[in-house]
Amino acid sequence: FDNLTPVSSPGTLPNVRLGHAAAARLAVGAAGIVDAKLSASLGDEVVLRYDSVTTQTISQHAFRNAIRADAPDAVKRLLNKEVDALADGVLLLGTVFAAKPTLRAERRRQGGAGFSLPGLRSLASWLGWDLRAQGGGDLKNAEVIDLGCKQAVPVAFRPAFIRVEPGQPATFREFNNPDARPQLVPFDAGDTDHRAALAAWMDRQIARLGIADPGA
Repeated sequence: FDNLTPVSSPGTLPNVRLGHAAAARLAVGAAGIVDAKLSASLGDEVVLRYDSVTTQTISQHAFRNAIRADAPDAVKRLLNKEVDALADGVLLLGTVFAAKPTLRAERRRQGGAGFSLPGLRSLASWLGWDLRAQGGGDLKNAEVIDLGCKQAVPVAFRPAFIRVEPGQPATFREFNNPDARPQLVPFDAGDTDHRAALAAWMDRQIARLGIADPGA
């Protein structure tokens, strides 16, 4: 695409209570060493919060006006809304959310035990994140600890298009009824069918790439 200019606006994302493995993937974009450090330092459960959320959105019209002649055929087929264009591994982003992710742990959820401050300081240094007590108090006696990213980073997306399958079996579809056949449509986050189709698409990508369940 040439000269695409996204429209920026404030956004919101919900807080999520997660196990440390899921938190490592969603907040940091990695598991492994981060997962182990979170478990040792913050315990098994944390709250993932997103601060300073903004959205960057590209309209369907802007995509069509900015597409280059040498763009991949898969992208051109998406913009033409060809039903089979949304192949596994191909997705055109319509909206990107950026935010400062923060991991919050509460002492009461750790069975009254203290946090591992050396481990937390090491993890904060390794990530380049801020470590602070809620309300700016003393870390040693804090009831709530926040480990937060210093700058906004991409954290979520919405696709420009989604393939929606009809509810009835193929053998009962009316060929001349367009609503009875699969459709490639602009993604609507408020539509239950669209959200279900996106979740199914993501499940296929997780299975295809051999990634463990991010909700585990």
